[in-house]
Amino acid sequence: MQQQSDTPENRLVAHRGDRDGGVENTLAAFKHAATAGARFAECDIQFTRDLVPVVIHDNWLKRLCGRADITVMQTDLVDLISVCAPHFELLTLAGLLQWLQGQP
Repeated sequence: MQQQSDTPENRLVAHRGDRDGGVENTLAAFKHAATAGARFAECDIQFTRDLVPVVIHDNWLKRLCGRADITVMQTDLVDLISVCAPHFELLTLAGLLQWLQGQP
């Protein structure tokens, strides 16, 4: 990706991170987007059944995990991590914010 100046007319925004760097809305995708020059990123936040905010777009897990019978809202964090683990590492909002604190 070519570096571009950061002006109001020309801002590179990473939509759900950079899928070339990993599954959307994962730490790998956001890190890849930052390395590629994105100064801004958009993400999706949903709450698990036990009210933990996680960074994920789809409530139903069919597209990302192949599980049409499970939703984020009906699943506790620990179980959701297990369901997602074979496909990607689930990112919590706290995890994303912790990583962002270390960024310039």
